[in-house]
Amino acid sequence: MKFKRYSRHSSGLKVHFSILFCLIFVFAVAGSALAATKLTKTVDGLTATLSVSPKMADLLLVDAATGKAVTDGAVNATVIYPNGQRLVKELMYMKMGEDYSYMNSIDMSAKGIYAFHIIVKVGENIVKFEFKSGAR
Repeated sequence: MKFKRYSRHSSGLKVHFSILFCLIFVFAVAGSALAATKLTKTVDGLTATLSVSPKMADLLLVDAATGKAVTDGAVNATVIYPNGQRLVKELMYMKMGEDYSYMNSIDMSAKGIYAFHIIVKVGENIVKFEFKSGAR
């Protein structure tokens, strides 16, 4: 059985196809990075990762020592809009697949910097986080 040899032109097509595939991948990753921003901070043994998108705030809480998700907290967020308006929202606890987080819808369609003042109560402990997100 003989194998067909490819000419130099077909290997050039493979290179062009590979470059095109890489560019598509890069643009897809960049687009999803623009759609959601993740910010992480650790305060008093609690790690909070805030994911914000144009319509949602999602907070993942983890015990920094054990790495286990915190599922028994009460979370309130004060969102300060670019124009200075304040909105207080309770972030509701949800289980999505294997992930646990606290979330709520928030309209962040206006351009500018948003500030998030988040208060987490776990048992008798109260932990405060501050995040900033948005176009500068």
